[in-house]
Formats: sequence, structure tokens, C-alpha cells
Amino acid sequence: MADVVASWTQQSGFPLVTVSSPDPALLVIAQSRYLSDPAVVLTTNQTWWLPLSLSVGGSNSANNISSPGNESVSEKKIHLYLTPAPLVDLVVLLPPNGTSSIVLPSPLSAGQWYKINLGQTIPARVLYPASNLLAIGSSLLQNVYNLPAIDRSGILSDTFQFVRSGQVNISTALQYALVLQVESDPSVWFVAKTQLLAITRILAGAQHPSTASFSQYVGSLMTNQLAGTDNIIQKK
Repeated sequence: MADVVASWTQQSGFPLVTVSSPDPALLVIAQSRYLSDPAVVLTTNQTWWLPLSLSVGGSNSANNISSPGNESVSEKKIHLYLTPAPLVDLVVLLPPNGTSSIVLPSPLSAGQWYKINLGQTIPARVLYPASNLLAIGSSLLQNVYNLPAIDRSGILSDTFQFVRSGQVNISTALQYALVLQVESDPSVWFVAKTQLLAITRILAGAQHPSTASFSQYVGSLMTNQLAGTDNIIQKK
């Protein structure tokens, strides 16, 4: 326990958790220090003990989830919020000296997705493959309550920070941001507006040719959100 605590109290910064899926039934999770500019070269290799939670959308069982070579794994079902698709939940204590391989109970099928760091319980950014990010987005478009607002805020914040650092393609981020068409939670919109307006300012400052079209895109999302709010007020 002392080592776990020391990894958070005796160094600065916070983690970047990178997820890859070399096989539909396997997730590989790695960590490094998060940097807003990935080109910066660190003199030390900073890592943390990370208690990471994982949910797989659309699965019906938490049986047979394993993390090879990692004995600090527990399985549990949680029911903190309602969702039409049962979630598989797993907690993994990711050690600071490498990666962790998560074997899923069955291969991910088309449309299935996974969410790391449920509830945003640890200060970390999570970088997903584009395919998983867009699968989450498609699920939220069908029912925005498939994830709690705090997780929806976290994904938006991470995604657009990665756009600014060049780690996520802006077209992927904008496709994911279509979830804002069905979003009404103020906390999620606060994050969305902050991130989208920051990118608008960057484009304008660089006199980028897409500045006008991007501003129109942001304006259309905000107009839809305000219209939705008006409808809720009128119904009340």
C-alpha cells in the first residue's frame, strides 16, 4: 500500500492510459505521464499504481474475465445507474512497471465498446482506439444514459485534449461530438463548450482555412442544445 500511495504523492503530473485491442477478446493497457505536448522528452519514466475500472457495453456476464500475470484483479458487478445494456465491470490494479492484458469473456462484436476509469475516479486521461471511441458515441446517440454524465464529460475532455496534442484526428473527434445532439446535462456541456471554443480560438489564431466551417459546426451544436432546453422548459 505504501508503494501505491507514494506513486501519487512523491511525483508530479498524472497518467496517460493508452488502450489497444490487438485481438477482439484482448485489451492491452499501458501508461505513461500525460503531456499536453507529446514531443516533450522526459528525463525520467514516470508511472503510477493505477486502480482502473473497466466496463464492456452489451455483455451479459462478468464471468471468466482475467488479467494474465496480474493477481491484483477482482471482479464485481455494479448497479450505480440504469442502462439498457448490461455492463461487465472489472477492477484492475495496473502496476507501474509495464502493461496489463485484459482477456474479455467473449470477443467484442460490432457496436460493442469498453470504458476505462468508470466514474473518472482517478486523475488520468484515457486514449482509446478510434473504433472504440466511435462505438461509444453510437451507443450514446441511441441512449445518452448508457454512461453517467461524469463519464461522458471525461471522454469529451480527453478526446479534444488529444486533438490539441495531435493524438486524435479531429474528424474522429467531431464525429464523436455528435453525441451532443442528444446531450442535455449541464456538466457535459460545460466541458464541451470549453474544449470546442478552445479549438476555435486556436484555428482562428492560426488563420486556418477551416475556421469558419468549424465555428459553424460548434454553433449548430450549441443551437441544438439551446433548442432542446427550450423544449424542456415549455413542457414544464
